Amino acid sequence: MHVVAIGSPFDGIDIVGPFKTGAEAVEWADRNCNDVEWNAVPLKAQTAWVEEQKQ
Repeated sequence: MHVVAIGSPFDGIDIVGPFKTGAEAVEWADRNCNDVEWNAVPLKAQTAWVEEQKQ
């Protein structure tokens, strides 16, 4: 599962999605985000993040 984060930490970030794959997220952003900064990012389940922090 991926989302597209649009904007910057200074100006605020809008989240669009979810998309099933990173490729779908990038394709959507390429079509719709011509004049703004964006990143396609994966979503992790909270439990996965917690387990990573324990390592």
